[in-house]
Amino acid sequence: MFASLALATSFAGAATIFSDDFSGGTGDLNGTTPDTTTGGATWVASSLFDANGDANITDAVGGSSSGGTATLAFTPMDGFVYTLEVSFGNVTTAPDPGSTGDESWLGLGFAAGQSTATSSNNRFINGDVIGLAWTFNRGSGASGTFDNQAFLGDATAGSNPGLVDGAGWGLGTYGGNLDLRIVLDTTAGAGAWTATWLADTGSGFSVIRATETLLDENIDSVGIAASSGLVSGNINSFSLTSVPEPSALVLVGLAGLAVVARRRR
Repeated sequence: MFASLALATSFAGAATIFSDDFSGGTGDLNGTTPDTTTGGATWVASSLFDANGDANITDAVGGSSSGGTATLAFTPMDGFVYTLEVSFGNVTTAPDPGSTGDESWLGLGFAAGQSTATSSNNRFINGDVIGLAWTFNRGSGASGTFDNQAFLGDATAGSNPGLVDGAGWGLGTYGGNLDLRIVLDTTAGAGAWTATWLADTGSGFSVIRATETLLDENIDSVGIAASSGLVSGNINSFSLTSVPEPSALVLVGLAGLAVVARRRR
């Protein structure tokens, strides 16, 4: 009996929705299929992103003003804890003569919309892809204006809806090798979804922005954004996993016990 409950609980436990280690060739990431995918989702990406995980500044159209996203179609449901994670390597930026710092970035987020465009209007800030819970790490930077940032967005807002509510984070690192993680908790139901932001710069994950309630729950994609053609780096891995709320596990376990009982009768 207990073995049946354990099996049912395990079956309903953590599930991998997407995973990719970017072992493809040097062609564009757009249109390729992740190693693990749900619902047949394929990458929708600007030419900035290659199938081997390179965020390649030489692919950018329009120089420093051009950024873009790489996203997978995904709509969360109530009752789950979702963990979105990316591992970046060798993140850096080229000098930008038009700014006061080399502040270009690579980011991770839950978003609304998808686009293959390489432009400043499709990088989680505005345009066709709006970040609703997202964060970025700058290739280089300084405190204040050029700090790393973690954001809540609201697609119904006016100018720059992806930047409605931001908070800076440092951890003493800009660029290089790091992992970013966002935990989306929908177990409290619609209107009460929350996000928590974390980063690992080599000594384990630390919270970089404490848990906040989402401003906009209309998420339909997850993915990566690059601020401009000045940033470069490697996307070593990307994943989205889910765990149902404990009450759901109990229900599945009870259902498994009921099946066993019926069979014994």
